[in-house]
Amino acid sequence: MRACPRDANPGSDRHARRNRNADQPPPTPTPPLSGTVEDPVAEETVLLARADLARRLQVDAEDITLVELVAVTWPDTSYGCPQEGETYETVDVPGYRLLFEVGDAVHIYHATFASAFYCDAQDEVLPE
Repeated sequence: MRACPRDANPGSDRHARRNRNADQPPPTPTPPLSGTVEDPVAEETVLLARADLARRLQVDAEDITLVELVAVTWPDTSYGCPQEGETYETVDVPGYRLLFEVGDAVHIYHATFASAFYCDAQDEVLPE
């Protein structure tokens, strides 16, 4: 399992991880139309990211609304959230971009099939 690009410490709060063999190809994700997720990998990713955001904001997970879930292919190991001064391997990485809403605030998460992490809007670079 590959670590999140900004933090080699898998126990840190900068990302959330799941126990999943990264070599197993997941099914093609289906973006939700009504806030529900029908793909088990995508559903697990949503739960993981939602729990992480609840911890960050110190709110109940039920108060966090999934606004958007989009399947993406990240073009490198920055997973669309590069940090200044870091270098990343150029490799296609399948994953997701998630948008959550808490009150009036929107929060962005980027994910691979092995981890999900918060991405500040100012750092976000979407695949072309």
